Amino acid sequence: MLFWVEAAVAISQIQSLADLGDIVFRNQLVLLRFYVACGQQSDQQNSVLAALQNSGLVDQIVEIDVEASIELAFKFFIKSVPTLVLLQGNEVLGYADGEQSETALASWVRSF
Repeated sequence: MLFWVEAAVAISQIQSLADLGDIVFRNQLVLLRFYVACGQQSDQQNSVLAALQNSGLVDQIVEIDVEASIELAFKFFIKSVPTLVLLQGNEVLGYADGEQSETALASWVRSF
């Protein structure tokens, strides 16, 4: 399933460890965004994520609804939403809480 943030920018949504396994197997730099579907998702944050993907800093952005995927939220020790997790293959590089500005998020990704 794909969730379209802006034209030509696809952000995948997953709900299971099996789906995540397919992504990890590719050994790409992946940003996981944990969120709650009933919460308000900021249009500004969507633009920030789209800009990050268009910049080429990450290979893929994946959104995970913690209520629909408790197993994944538990696996990544998610305690609040939104939370961002940066992965390279099966290695967690870092966590960031809350919404981020485009500059802050790009800087955070570059730090790895």
